[in-house]
Amino acid sequence: TANQAGNSQYTPANPMTQAFVVKQATLTVTATPISQPFGTALPSPLPQTISGLVGSDATGGTPALTTAYTTTSAVGATFPINVAQGTLAILPPGLTGNYAFNFVPSTLTVTNGTNTITFPALPNTAYGSTVNLTAKASSGLSVSYAVTGPAVLNGTQLMITGVGTVTVTATQTGNTNVAAATPVTQTVTATQAVLLVTANPAMRAFGATNPVFTYQIGGFVNGDSIAAVSGAANL
Repeated sequence: TANQAGNSQYTPANPMTQAFVVKQATLTVTATPISQPFGTALPSPLPQTISGLVGSDATGGTPALTTAYTTTSAVGATFPINVAQGTLAILPPGLTGNYAFNFVPSTLTVTNGTNTITFPALPNTAYGSTVNLTAKASSGLSVSYAVTGPAVLNGTQLMITGVGTVTVTATQTGNTNVAAATPVTQTVTATQAVLLVTANPAMRAFGATNPVFTYQIGGFVNGDSIAAVSGAANL
């Protein structure tokens, strides 16, 4: 209502009244688009943004965001992310009726799952010994190996066939749901095997000349035999 009381020259004006309707403010809850790697669990809670609060008003509780995605959903599939009020309220208490809620859905897209290789360091190993290879892919898919240097592969066992540096590279090529992993390389220093030369016991009579001393050689590996030895030990 507008009033004017007039003055010595003017009489009071007739009051004039106008009315308006105070409408609810709009609080908008917008679901955030998600790129979800195959086979992974959804974040909790699903991300969203809230806008439209007036003055010092605040929110309490959480909106309800739902989607039909599961960890077996195929790469490339899309799913709506639906939004509802859930327990969302306006604070201080009692102000919720001052707002109209606007819920904006979004989309979840299933992308290739991540795939990383864990490959522990390998110990230095003597010629003729074996090393177990224990690389694992985070996807659970099998890992393959490539070897350079004096060694051969037997499944997940590395057999050292010489002396030097052996390089082992673990790879995982992925599949339709999981990206290929970055290869991981480890090295092995292949050291010499140790041969044990043992003198055989000998006897002689007092005053006699020494007998011919003999010895045995042990510690051959990798199918080697005494034939691999040339020359003779000094006894």
